[in-house]
Amino acid sequence: MDISGVLALKFVVFIFVQGIYCDTECDCNTNKALMELIQKDYLQMRLENFKIMSRLRRLEISKQTVSTQSDPLTAKGSSQPKAGDGLDKLDANYANVKAQSERMKSMEAKITNITAQSEKVKHDIEVKLAKTAENLERIDKIEDNIIKIEEKLEVMNRNKASSTNVYKMAFDLRNVVRKSLLAEKTGRLMVASDIRNQIENIKHSFFEFKTETATLVHNQSVSLSTKHEAFTEQMTRQVAEVNRQIHTDIGDITLELNKVTEKVSKMNTTLNEITADKTDIDDCIPDVCGSRGTCVDGVDSYSCSCITGYSGVHCETNIDDCIPDVCGSHGTCVDGVNSYSCSCKSGFGGMHCETNNFTDCFDVLHQGKITQDGVYDISTWKSHRQIQVYCDMTTDGGGWTVFQYRFNGRIDFYRNFKEYETGFGNLETEFWLGLKSVQEMASQRKTVLRLDLTAANGTTAYETFQNFYLDEGPNYTLHIDPGTGTAGDELRHNNDHHFSTYDADRDSDSRDCAVDRHGGWWYNKCASANLNGEYVTPGTVHPVRRFAGMYYYSFQSVRSLKAVKMMFRRL
Repeated sequence: MDISGVLALKFVVFIFVQGIYCDTECDCNTNKALMELIQKDYLQMRLENFKIMSRLRRLEISKQTVSTQSDPLTAKGSSQPKAGDGLDKLDANYANVKAQSERMKSMEAKITNITAQSEKVKHDIEVKLAKTAENLERIDKIEDNIIKIEEKLEVMNRNKASSTNVYKMAFDLRNVVRKSLLAEKTGRLMVASDIRNQIENIKHSFFEFKTETATLVHNQSVSLSTKHEAFTEQMTRQVAEVNRQIHTDIGDITLELNKVTEKVSKMNTTLNEITADKTDIDDCIPDVCGSRGTCVDGVDSYSCSCITGYSGVHCETNIDDCIPDVCGSHGTCVDGVNSYSCSCKSGFGGMHCETNNFTDCFDVLHQGKITQDGVYDISTWKSHRQIQVYCDMTTDGGGWTVFQYRFNGRIDFYRNFKEYETGFGNLETEFWLGLKSVQEMASQRKTVLRLDLTAANGTTAYETFQNFYLDEGPNYTLHIDPGTGTAGDELRHNNDHHFSTYDADRDSDSRDCAVDRHGGWWYNKCASANLNGEYVTPGTVHPVRRFAGMYYYSFQSVRSLKAVKMMFRRL
């Protein structure tokens, strides 16, 4: 072997040792650096692959953890509250639903965090794929260098034809190197393919995980919504039941109060009758002449003037001090509040006012000079019954005797005929004076009837009717002239008709209008004015029978009024 063959053999051995064929020292250094770079990149790729697998395992663990924690109701057990356990359990149910909502928010935050982490891993893998592509490009460059080496070997083959064995060895070594590089390239392609498959698996697993999580969130939301609706429905039922019970209790209490009020009214009526039957309170023991004697009131005894009363001899009642005029028979009566002209007479202790002769509120105003609204004692002009009346001293000049007043519905006006005849209610609040008293007072002289109406919104109206009077009982037929005012002449339908109640049907209709309209009135074919009907919420229509409320049709139609006042005054 000549020197050239030895050099060629050394050169080939050098290529085998270095792993890369080169024809100059510079090329060898460059190719060696490339091999080191390839080995370094391969190791780096193996390390990144290991990190990716570790992340995949952590993602799987996180998925299992979220799946375990995603159903807090199942994890902690279901403790459904039983319906009707009271407001405390309702509060507990509401707190539980609220806590579940908070846990759902926390779980959604965790899912968002895991999604962000997955996106980061995806990005990192894509970066590694880019680096792998770069490495593949480097391998392609190395292959180009191998091709160049092969070309140089071909040149050497032509120049060194005599060195057949050396050439054969170099050619074999070249094949070995080419196979090694091809194997390396194939391995890198397989690794890249595996990485791509892993990325696709990660994407698929993440998609499934995301889908399952979304389904879980949806199911939990539906469950929470269903429980919230059930909770709301249960609470609504219980609140409705409480309200119903409250209204029932209020109705019972109102009924009892009405009964008590009726009893008090009857007691007042009884006391009035007692007062009417016995004007003078104390018994009088007359002297020999019979005109004077000793008055005994159960405690004291004193000299007094005696008069013959309803049930024997009684002391004359002298109430107010009287300041006589010059003649001494009349003067000014002083009762501590008002002063008015009166008849004076001598009695025990000095001059006193003779018992008043007020027959209605007209007398209270003009004889008594009293101008304040209130309850006053009168003596009816024909039967001389001592009764109390409520006087309106402010409306249109005053002197009105009020015989019906309603403003809050506390007095029930669905009464029998006897009660409408004698009266009921409380003169300080709501009342009906009584047909018997109204008939007597309105028959004294020409009288005017006045109605004052107030709507739910505060709007007011009035109507007056001249020549008002009632026939004597039992019919108490209504007589009036056409009305004038702002409310409308609805009473024209009731003129010349009898007074009816549920136990005294005297209307001209086949129906019992008192029952149908829930009151007592001068019904014709029922009525377009029903001021003694049932008191319902002002501004509304009776919920059961449209025409059973307290209405005046030409004013507010059949919507219930807020207040009504009926009164009369002598002309």
